[in-house]
Amino acid sequence: MTLVWVWLTRMFDAVFSPFQAANPIWPILLFSVVTGVVMVIAFRYTSNQPAIKRVKHRLSAHILEVRLFQDQLGVVWGAYGRILRTMLSYLGLTVKPLLVMLVPLVILLIQMDVRLGSEPVRPGSSVLVEVTLADAAGLDGVSLNVPDGLAITAAPLHIPSLREVDWRLHAQRAGEFEIAVTAGGPEMKKKIIVSDRLVSTSTERTRAGFLGNWLNPAEPSLPAGGPIESIRVDYPPREVSVAGWKMHWLIPFFVFSLVVSYAVKGFFRTEF
Repeated sequence: MTLVWVWLTRMFDAVFSPFQAANPIWPILLFSVVTGVVMVIAFRYTSNQPAIKRVKHRLSAHILEVRLFQDQLGVVWGAYGRILRTMLSYLGLTVKPLLVMLVPLVILLIQMDVRLGSEPVRPGSSVLVEVTLADAAGLDGVSLNVPDGLAITAAPLHIPSLREVDWRLHAQRAGEFEIAVTAGGPEMKKKIIVSDRLVSTSTERTRAGFLGNWLNPAEPSLPAGGPIESIRVDYPPREVSVAGWKMHWLIPFFVFSLVVSYAVKGFFRTEF
């Protein structure tokens, strides 16, 4: 699975590389268009289109029934029951296509969030590094080494209740750096990206595990059973500007994807 994530991460790096100096809204638009079209095609060929069409016609008929006989309470309540059953039938018909699209969509969202969810550390600014241990007793033995280009600006802060040690680093120049954390065992490294461009950032490096590999694909996991549970870089969250409104990138992505889906569903003769 790790090799698959490495290949996927490199592929997305190549796709995003032309947008490093661009406004983040442009790769969001690109992936929204592709996602909207692919979802329509996938839905068409993995769903029972004739059955969906019949269910939608029945639903329209029951809604019309409510409007025509609104003065007859018994008929209206019966129509509401038929509307509910029809809606459940429709949801049942959408389960298969949604399950087919779920895994690729989750992979896409994770890979996009690596590049759009956080901003790299800006040259000349500071960032917090948080190291969490498996045992709070080892907090005093944790050390951090940083390369040229980064500087530790304050003494480490120990938080026994969280089994955590924090350092504040100052980014002196742009670049890709590796810090090294030692906690009574082999040193564990973590990348820190200092840049003003749209590049991938790995917020956290955690212990080996299926979920950890999925959520943090940009770096290998920490060894299972080691003294360090996670090394986290507190990158600032990224906000995307759309018509003057600041928002998380997921909002315009889903809105644009839905708009594209409805715009092209007639071309692909898809019912949903």
